[in-house]
Amino acid sequence: DGWGIDDLDEVAGVADSAQAAAAEVPPLAEEDVAKLQEFTKRVRLQLGRLEVFAQAHAQSTASQPCSLTWASFREINATSLRQLARQMAAEQRILVLEALFAEHASDFAPSWRSILHAIPESLPPHAMRRLLPVAPSSPADSVLRVEDGGVAWYIERARSV
Repeated sequence: DGWGIDDLDEVAGVADSAQAAAAEVPPLAEEDVAKLQEFTKRVRLQLGRLEVFAQAHAQSTASQPCSLTWASFREINATSLRQLARQMAAEQRILVLEALFAEHASDFAPSWRSILHAIPESLPPHAMRRLLPVAPSSPADSVLRVEDGGVAWYIERARSV
């Protein structure tokens, strides 16, 4: 298999060296830990946004180009993010909306109805099935889980169609 006893000894030596080096690193001050945690949170946020951005551009076509730019999206606040979600809904960018809801569920909790109302009524329900609200305990594959399962929204949507 290509592994010999000498290789294992070498790996063990590297592991021992790493442990020795780690023991020499002084502990971080509480404020440094807080800064590191904030930095990690920001990196995760940016990675999530980069994933959504890539989804948006992957869904673009020559006849329907994506209007989203990284410069405007990377530093967007929660209010602007909700406006962007409504815009993506109006443009029927369902995969982008799914990614946005998956990455920013808490940001969309207060305004999910207005986002879904922006989706044109002409879009078939099966095309947006992962965006349709379900109860938290539902086994359905949905990115939108709400307490009442969205019953009021379904009734309102049916009346508007």
